[in-house]
Amino acid sequence: MKFSDLVLGLIVGAIGVAVMVTAAGFPQMAGMAYGPEFFPILLGAGFCLCGLSLLVSGLKQRRTAPGIPLVRMAAWMSDGAALRRVAMVFATVIFFILVSDHAGFLLTSMIAMLALLLALGATWLQTSLVAIAFPLLVHFLFSNALRVPLPRGVIETWLF
Repeated sequence: MKFSDLVLGLIVGAIGVAVMVTAAGFPQMAGMAYGPEFFPILLGAGFCLCGLSLLVSGLKQRRTAPGIPLVRMAAWMSDGAALRRVAMVFATVIFFILVSDHAGFLLTSMIAMLALLLALGATWLQTSLVAIAFPLLVHFLFSNALRVPLPRGVIETWLF
């Protein structure tokens, strides 16, 4: 589907507001200059600004070309392979949500990235390198630099 900037602006802005409202309810952490709500609120504000920009762009488009529909079907939506790739992204996210608490962040993200990159057509060498290096980098950044706890599993027990 192709959405007008007007519609996308409203959707992106609404997501930004929802993120900020949800994050504002996060509990404060004692002794910290900023709490767990800081980055989500910053992200939500960014979404709101992007949504506003899209909304203004959409209003300008409607003035110059009023006949353009707000929503129309894109050509790729009739392509079975493209739809399978989109479904694979959603399946990977659901897999990660369901499995990461039990298997740990590293193992789950490595499996998810391996499956997703192979499904999207990457070579085995590229996929293997990225599926190992990227989760390790993300784990290091979140666990050590940002001190955000990630689900522990088999690999984390061996390494850390």
